[in-house]
Amino acid sequence: MIKNRMHTQGLDQHVIEGIRRDLAGMGSLPLDGKVYTPATLEARIQARIDAASAILAAKATWQHAIATYEAEDEEVSRVVGDLKGLVECIFGRQCVQLADFGFAPRKQVTLTEEQKVVAVAKRAATRKARGTLGPKAKLRITGASGPTGGSSGVPS
Repeated sequence: MIKNRMHTQGLDQHVIEGIRRDLAGMGSLPLDGKVYTPATLEARIQARIDAASAILAAKATWQHAIATYEAEDEEVSRVVGDLKGLVECIFGRQCVQLADFGFAPRKQVTLTEEQKVVAVAKRAATRKARGTLGPKAKLRITGASGPTGGSSGVPS
């Protein structure tokens, strides 16, 4: 049997009903090394029900807070990105004012000669593998010439 808080809460509710119905007239109940009256036993079990309910309420509040944050985060991230673009547009991409907003200027990537050679080779290999051509190379491609000889081009 799966035991979870919801299941335990339901069982605890039945236990409280049983205490009220069948044990209300008893004076003392020795349980777990302690002595309870029906009223104190009921209060003890009700405390566990209340604690489980508090967990559910806290979880719902937490999930709502996360959903609120995610919605705000998405919108504000777009606004901040646009603000950085605006600041770069007004003051320039390498301006000192970017730091006032907590933005860092874009870094220029400089490749070594060896990296440039490798990049050119990779680009050439990719173009060859994909069969892509530049505009001048495309001009050299012409349609297939017509059939030669007396053949009509239709297979017999």
